[in-house]
Amino acid sequence: MNIKKRNFIRYSIPFSVVAFFVWLHQIYVTRVHPDAVFMDSLRLVYQLEQWRHGQLSFLKLWGLGAEHQGFINQFMMLLNIKYFSYDVLLANRLTGIVVALIAIIILLNLNSRIRKYDKDFPATLLAVRTGVSALIVLICFSWANFELFTLDLGLSLWIKNLSFVAYFSVHAYYLTMPTKAGRAWIVGLGLALVGPVIVLMLGMGWSYSFVAAVLVVGLIAAVDPVKNHDVRTPLLKSVPTIALLLAQMVYLMASVGTGGATAAHQKFSTLPHVPGLLLYALGSGLIGVETIGRYPALLHALPYVSGGALAAAAVLLFVRIRHELYSGSLLPIYLLAYGFFTALSVSVARGGGGAAEVMASRYYMDIMFFYVGLVWLWYDSLERSPTGQPHVSMALFFALCMVVIVGQGLTYRREWLAAPYRASAFKSMNQALLQGVPNQQAASLLQSPLENARKGDGMLLEHHLALYSNHPVDECELADVHYLGGWYARESQGVWMGRRAVMQIPACRCDFVATVYLPPGFSERTLEISGTEFIKSINLLPGKVGKLRIPPSDSQRKMDISVSRTTVPSSVSGGVRDGRELGVLWTSKTFVCGRGGLN
Repeated sequence: MNIKKRNFIRYSIPFSVVAFFVWLHQIYVTRVHPDAVFMDSLRLVYQLEQWRHGQLSFLKLWGLGAEHQGFINQFMMLLNIKYFSYDVLLANRLTGIVVALIAIIILLNLNSRIRKYDKDFPATLLAVRTGVSALIVLICFSWANFELFTLDLGLSLWIKNLSFVAYFSVHAYYLTMPTKAGRAWIVGLGLALVGPVIVLMLGMGWSYSFVAAVLVVGLIAAVDPVKNHDVRTPLLKSVPTIALLLAQMVYLMASVGTGGATAAHQKFSTLPHVPGLLLYALGSGLIGVETIGRYPALLHALPYVSGGALAAAAVLLFVRIRHELYSGSLLPIYLLAYGFFTALSVSVARGGGGAAEVMASRYYMDIMFFYVGLVWLWYDSLERSPTGQPHVSMALFFALCMVVIVGQGLTYRREWLAAPYRASAFKSMNQALLQGVPNQQAASLLQSPLENARKGDGMLLEHHLALYSNHPVDECELADVHYLGGWYARESQGVWMGRRAVMQIPACRCDFVATVYLPPGFSERTLEISGTEFIKSINLLPGKVGKLRIPPSDSQRKMDISVSRTTVPSSVSGGVRDGRELGVLWTSKTFVCGRGGLN
């Protein structure tokens, strides 16, 4: 085979497979139409508003993800809000592009060794490699990950994975570079600087598995007798890993400070069951959790299959280390380790919920790397073997590929059939938001606590985001809202009122919505607003936000506003000289249309 034709197959066909799966992902997103804001997104959109108004520090915003501290979710949501009015469907479409970038990095590394062969490289072997590439892409794009293909935060989490794989790829290249090479110092410094950013800002709770994978490969490389005949080599090459470990220590200490660390006894209680749970967690990388639930026999066999895959990975890794570690790319070892450590951590942290919990769809995107690494490592071993390669190994590798194809095939079929039902669920979610999340049943549908769901929905409505972005907005100008008496000078966070105040709002066919806030340390109080056609009151608790909605009117109106009690800051804190008599802080106001029922 000539070089041009070989290179065409080497790049064009595998990347065409990636393009096909990107197209298939868009078809899936169109069919499911996941345009609803739900789950953690409702909480985060409200907390971002608190942060923007200075009611939440950056450190607290960073640590609000329970056990997943970081800023990638917040950053991506801010970008979406600023430039696309929080287009959830767009975020889910872009997720497919990020998955494609991950697949491309893997394929570039997988196919790089072809350059080491001459022009007589067998066409059949190129065809097999193309098939292996397609199998890896199939695993990456699997609809077993439906949960994070239909949640806008899935885009952030896949960007997290992109950063992991890119770092693994560069770190693998760094380990193969001669220590004395000038470029090695530059690459090593870059890794030492980028690694902590990934851990502290992007990695969240998955950073433990990420750092563990880098550490394992670094240790394997450090004891390799071929590369490291000079004792200085492993010491110099360990600098990026040390930077990662230090960043992980900072992450851990900060997590404890923000309440992100789960109580130890809760995790220790699951330890006796971890080995069995680990096999189920690894098995979820072969077939979707909702798919396998329809096949009891497969569910029973799953831990045996994943156990066999784990044993095969151990043997292949041992052979690779013993013979020639650098005979191929190190990237599959990183992927194998990362997928394993993720499955292990999920089994420890989420094992209390049983096998179904550790097999949840949201964990697929990380555990699947175990099988990407296994398929790659096994194929690489067979490709490098002599002509008389073991038939047993080839047969077992073929069996693994068939298991992956069958499991993913069943998953794709199941999700294709389930897509209309998921689309109906998202329509119901949007309807629950349009109704103002009227009850606990609506909040459960949105997979969010009732308070978070209502607050998040209020932010979406107030700022015309997501499903409210195309709602009609009447020509009502906030500049026509006037503070007539009883108000203090405007501050960065809003406007304080005293015990009594008067506000004038213009004629408008849309509701006037205002957000008020009572700082911690202030006493509980009742805010009352009265107009010619209405009287509204809300009870405000310290440290909490309240929302008022005034119905539309065809005429200009004055509102008399009063609070049941006031607070003088200097009397609360001796170090404060503020002698004002403060009632409530009005933090935002807007006109909104298209929905009633918000108190």
